[in-house]
Amino acid sequence: KRFSRHSHGFRLDRIADAISELFKKYPDADAVVKEGSFSNGFIKSTQALFKVVGVFELTSFLNGHEHFTDIAPNSVKKTVTGNGKAKKDVVAKAVKDITGIETDNDDESDAIAVMLAYCADEKLIEIKQ
Repeated sequence: KRFSRHSHGFRLDRIADAISELFKKYPDADAVVKEGSFSNGFIKSTQALFKVVGVFELTSFLNGHEHFTDIAPNSVKKTVTGNGKAKKDVVAKAVKDITGIETDNDDESDAIAVMLAYCADEKLIEIKQ
């Protein structure tokens, strides 16, 4: 919220910097995974989201990651909760049950859920429902 009064360009630059810092922090990362994009019917929100996706893809490429995995939101939910239409609080609870991590917000629990779904899809972990 502290950047909400700034332009989209300013905020996108901050996002690009944060993504670049993650690549520096984890130089041996061999996979880049994101939740698939969707449109919620709100045109301005969808446009802003797709700008962020573009910055993510460009920053990933500039940091040596040309390819990445997209996982559909309903696949993430199904993998971690058993229900592809689970609500955010159910996803957060599943993340806590699986990992022991208590998240501070929906964005954190969603990000961890995407990572868990990727690891399950790659057979790196098994998630029991």
